[in-house]
Amino acid sequence: MNLKRKMRPVMLQQQQQQQMKLSQSILRNNSANMHELIENLNELCYKGFDEL
Repeated sequence: MNLKRKMRPVMLQQQQQQQMKLSQSILRNNSANMHELIENLNELCYKGFDEL
């Protein structure tokens, strides 16, 4: 029983670290997706002006 109580904070810390890594990964992916979206929008705008 005592060992379980000692393990609980360690397990919680590991879960928090995994969640932090996941959050950072999601933020990086969102940033990359946003950058790609902006590039695509710019390209569409310039192509649109060229055709006018």
